[in-house]
Amino acid sequence: MAVIITGQGMAMAIVEEKSSRLIEVILGAVTATEFMAGKILGVLGSGLTQLAVWVGVTLIGLLYVLPTMSIGAELAGFDLSAALSIELIFYFSIFFTLGYFLYSVLFATVAATCTSTEELGQALFAAMLPLIVAFLSTFYVLTNPSTVATRVLSLLPPFTPLVMLARVNVLPPPLWEVWLGIVLLVLGIVVAGWLAAKILRYALLMHGKRPTMPELLSVMRAT
Repeated sequence: MAVIITGQGMAMAIVEEKSSRLIEVILGAVTATEFMAGKILGVLGSGLTQLAVWVGVTLIGLLYVLPTMSIGAELAGFDLSAALSIELIFYFSIFFTLGYFLYSVLFATVAATCTSTEELGQALFAAMLPLIVAFLSTFYVLTNPSTVATRVLSLLPPFTPLVMLARVNVLPPPLWEVWLGIVLLVLGIVVAGWLAAKILRYALLMHGKRPTMPELLSVMRAT
């Protein structure tokens, strides 16, 4: 939800700047890549601030309710330490940050190809689709954490942030698989950012005509 909300806000801001021609002034001072990097880093900072507030409120609450929770957990046979695992929090922080980068690049790229808010409303589903599919895949992963399909999904960059975290939470995979997923996710962010930069340079200053998929593919092939 945090990715979708902030990603949509960033995409809307990009389209509004394009439609008002403000972006032409901005690009007179910075490059298209610098412009989009600033947008994405701003969204990441917003997301991390939001996460810090959530974690802070949770920790403050636990200071008061932890003894009661511990008693209740013991009676129910539930291991509270597993839910509050430092390892799980560590991996969550990594996948949250890297996932934010990847999906922010997708939202920014889609927004750069739109010339109006109406077009953006129709195109946003393309940016949200990988996230939605990854989220739905976690339901399969939770009940089938050790299948080949689960292992493959957890190594595909668009699905890694949610699927690998679900595996870590349910049935921790081998450490090399977790870090392979992290490395592939970082490489996916680099590749997606490189391709996005090429598309952005071509699409940011276009007005009145949205670039077609064949045009975007030709731009990427030309680079």
